[in-house]
Amino acid sequence: MNFEKLLRIVPSTEEGEMPKAASLSESPVVFTKEYGGAVITVHENGYYTFEYEEHTTVYSVHRCADYVDPSDSSGKKIDAEKVKDLDWYLPLAMFGFSRIEHIINSNTREHEPFSLNNDGSDYSGSSPSTEEILAKKEEEREYQEKWNKRKAARKYVMSTLTKRQRYCLMESYFGNKTEAQIAKELGCSQQNVHIHISAGLKKAKKAFDKLGIL
Repeated sequence: MNFEKLLRIVPSTEEGEMPKAASLSESPVVFTKEYGGAVITVHENGYYTFEYEEHTTVYSVHRCADYVDPSDSSGKKIDAEKVKDLDWYLPLAMFGFSRIEHIINSNTREHEPFSLNNDGSDYSGSSPSTEEILAKKEEEREYQEKWNKRKAARKYVMSTLTKRQRYCLMESYFGNKTEAQIAKELGCSQQNVHIHISAGLKKAKKAFDKLGIL
């Protein structure tokens, strides 16, 4: 089943704050999928939960139709037309992993080590113990290690694509260009661009599945 069919099955949700994960237990589960070490659960009310390791996030299925990377301050979107033919869980996973990464990066910034080279004028409250400092540093190291692994995985996946497949995918998904615009730039037919994008997506999915990471 593709993403377009999923959008027909579950209702759209109202704008506003996302519900808590616990409250979704009252809404029947429509679909569930394990992917890339995460668990995706779609509920009848139009929301889905994305669970990865110790993190859980909730979002609206229909609002993933226009995919926005929450870590991208420019707020760029990916047109729903470009994801509707993907397997139903892939757009949800794309957005879910981005939200989790955003949470991890935010936590890492909040856990930046304090400076020991000061005169105490900015002191307020009790100083963290040596154990607490070491624990925070270990937590930051683990976050950074996970981030580096995912970055290396993406680099590997991109290396499995041809130069044209990479170009067409990047310009289509992150450059927000139409197939016609890309075709004009490359001096080829729109159908040729569509073939490059479709083939690139299949190869990327196969590589991600092999790594077990999206």
